Amino acid sequence: DMSQVADQSKVPTRRVLAMLCAAQAAHEMQEYARRDALVVRAREAMGDDPALAAAVAMVEAELMLQENRPADALALVAPLHDGGQRHVHSLRLALRAHRDLQQWGDVLKLSRTLAKRHALQEAFSTEMIAIAAVERLRGAADAAARREVWKELKPAERVLPDVAIAAADGFETDGEPA
Repeated sequence: DMSQVADQSKVPTRRVLAMLCAAQAAHEMQEYARRDALVVRAREAMGDDPALAAAVAMVEAELMLQENRPADALALVAPLHDGGQRHVHSLRLALRAHRDLQQWGDVLKLSRTLAKRHALQEAFSTEMIAIAAVERLRGAADAAARREVWKELKPAERVLPDVAIAAADGFETDGEPA
């Protein structure tokens, strides 16, 4: 039905949004070739409108994340952050992509940013910060790298139970029980 709305509409914004809705519906029905064709049509119809370009990129990125293609999703939303304007939704998509790619430094940075903007539930942002901090501490190559990760953490992050335990384990292994 949304494909028909897109075909009948003369208003570019309405056409693009209808095609994106149709692409999401095709994705849900696992009609990926049809989805991709609709996204291509939406890109062609958007012209040089930056708001429509952002909408197309975010919808396509969300579809890529659902298809377990985080690198492709990240490639779509990264340009949205280059111009200085940061859409909350694109930051959330980037957070999901970085998490799926296990890029913990970026997960930590984005979780902090989104928490500061009150764009994530507090429990979820705390969980993402803890997971990223723990993975960075565990992934530190040596004692010096672990100390550097520890210094980068905020005091409130250091006392999160999982973070404190991971740090204590690492420092004890490094021969620094204090």
